[in-house]
Amino acid sequence: MSLGALVSALADHLTATLVPAPALVGGAVPAAREELPAVTISIGEANERVGGIGGIGAVPAAAATAEVTVDLARPAPALLSKDRRTLGLPLGPPVDALTVALGDKALAVAAKAPGKGEVQPNADRRELKFGSALPASGTLRLRYPPSASSGRRAGKVHCSSTCAPRTPPGSKRSAGRSHPRSGRR
Repeated sequence: MSLGALVSALADHLTATLVPAPALVGGAVPAAREELPAVTISIGEANERVGGIGGIGAVPAAAATAEVTVDLARPAPALLSKDRRTLGLPLGPPVDALTVALGDKALAVAAKAPGKGEVQPNADRRELKFGSALPASGTLRLRYPPSASSGRRAGKVHCSSTCAPRTPPGSKRSAGRSHPRSGRR
């Protein structure tokens, strides 16, 4: 998800949940009284963090097809479950074009619970579920396509609210407010 799409999604959520809904919600700063009250959303210090179990990393966006081979006789404990039916993905979440092969035999990708000879990717959990236990020996090959960037973004989301003054500008009451730092009128 792009950072712009994230700001839009947050704006949609705030618009739907705040009561009353602000006149302006999103990445724009209010420029006119009619746009108040407003909530401005910004993202700072954003960067892409590399995903993957054990800090192995992600496939760079411009890289050639990446292939990971898992030695089933000696898999990393963090990768393969005790029942040998769930594999944590070493290069981050699965993508549509990810292929999985047990030895030289490609496994079919299942949309629901996998059967024998099938695998079901779960992007949210960053894992593959197999229809039957993986053998105690052999290799499992995972191939990621060239454009598979599996990094995760990190940053700080800032929300600032701007409200309309309670009294019209120029009135005696608004002109007589105390200065917040000095206490002077």
